[in-house]
Amino acid sequence: MLKIPSINTLFPVIIGIFFGFVVFIPGCYVLEPEDTQYSLEIETERIQYSLNDIGEEVRFNIKNRSGVPVYRLFPGPYITLEKQVHTQWVNLGTWYGWIGIGPWWHAIEPGETYPGVPLQLTAEIIDGPGLYRFRVKIHSKKETYELLPLDQRVSNPFMISS
Repeated sequence: MLKIPSINTLFPVIIGIFFGFVVFIPGCYVLEPEDTQYSLEIETERIQYSLNDIGEEVRFNIKNRSGVPVYRLFPGPYITLEKQVHTQWVNLGTWYGWIGIGPWWHAIEPGETYPGVPLQLTAEIIDGPGLYRFRVKIHSKKETYELLPLDQRVSNPFMISS
C-alpha cells in the first residue's frame, strides 16, 4: 500500500524548493565577475569627409571585443552626433527617426559587429566643418541599465571639411 507523506514531512521540502526558485535561480543570471573588462570599438570607415561629397555617408560599426555580451535598448535614440567646440564635445542629437514597440534588448555578442545608422553628409544636424564623433548608449547589464564607461561608447573622431 502506498503511504502518503504528511504535510509536516513535506513542508520543509516545499519551503526548500520555493526558496530555490525565488532566491537562487533569479540571482544566477546577475552573477558576473566584478572585474569584467568590456571592450567596445566604434569606428568610422574613414577619418576625413567633405560637405561637398553630395550623396556620401559617414558609416560606422560597433564591434564587441569583450568576452561577454553588451546590450542596446530598442526602440530609441541610441546614437547621437557630437561636435568638438573648443575643447568640449557638444551633443547635437540624433539624425534619424525610429518606430517600434518596446522596450526590448538587443545583445551584441562577443566578437559581433553591429552597423550604426549612417549619417548623410547633407543632414541638417551637421553644424558646418569641424571635428565630430558618435556617442552610443550601450549597456553592460540589462538588469540595472548600467551603461558602459563613456570612453567605450564614443567613436573615433572624424573631420568634416567644407
